Formats: sequence, C-alpha cells, structure tokens
Amino acid sequence: MEQINPEGTNYSGEMDQYRKDLKEALMSIDPKTAPGKMYDFCKKYKVPVPIKARIFWVNLHKARVECSDLPTEERLISKAWLREREIEPFGPLSDEDIKRA
Repeated sequence: MEQINPEGTNYSGEMDQYRKDLKEALMSIDPKTAPGKMYDFCKKYKVPVPIKARIFWVNLHKARVECSDLPTEERLISKAWLREREIEPFGPLSDEDIKRA
C-alpha cells in the first residue's frame, strides 16, 4: 500500500529508490581500497561522511554487514574485514572500534 504525504510525495517509491541506490553504492566498492559510488550516495542523500578514512571504512563495512539486500558473500567479506581489525560487525561504532580501525 502506497503512503502519500500531504504534499503528494510517494513515500514507498522514495524508499525503494533509496534502497536501490544504497545497494548499488555498497556493491560498487572494492572492500579493501576504493569507495566506489558511496561518496555519490552520501552526497545525494545528505549522509555525513567522516573526515577520517578509517572511520569511513569501518562504517561502510558495518553497513554492508547489516544490509540484507546484499549477497551473503559480500556481507561475509565485510564481516571478515571488521573481525580482522577486532571490530564487532554488529551494532554502533564504539570508541574502541575507532582505535582499532
């Protein structure tokens, strides 16, 4: 069922596009070196990008682990990346995670 706000915007259509764009951005990265389309996604949806690269990468890999739209293999690659750095793959980013990144 579509949800329409008072201005006539189709919420479900916007959410579908957001999810599609997010999946494309998360799939476009090289898990070790290149952010792919992630910066473009962040700019389009006004998502703040951390100044420190290591925080960006930790957040990116956490997002990939949590994104059920990604293939399991992609999620496992990011989970391994986080575990190699002794960072918990699930939940919010902690100060200890930032130090280990």
